[in-house]
Amino acid sequence: MMTESEVAQLLAVAATFDRFMVVDELTVKAWREVLGDIEYVQAQKAVLAHFRSSSKPIMPADVRSGAKPDPNAWMARTERAPWQMTPEERLEKFGRAWDDATLQLARSRGLTEDAL
Repeated sequence: MMTESEVAQLLAVAATFDRFMVVDELTVKAWREVLGDIEYVQAQKAVLAHFRSSSKPIMPADVRSGAKPDPNAWMARTERAPWQMTPEERLEKFGRAWDDATLQLARSRGLTEDAL
């Protein structure tokens, strides 16, 4: 999922091919509204593919249609699942809610806290 900074970088890449493209704060925000759910690498590939085959200006719809989902994108995410976190990380993110729910589930199945 692209940040505003990544969208600005994407527009900078596009502007190297399109001398009339204006890259300003308003343009970055507008493009992020349309493209924010796409991974940066896929969007960049779509921009480059567009300019390989077209001399026309690029629009967000061109990027969306050219961006192919990356099946391995989930591996690049920095956020880990709760069961992959240390107890300290879980406490910071969820408070006691995660551990309390886990303990309650364990007890409902006849396990003790020591079994966890």
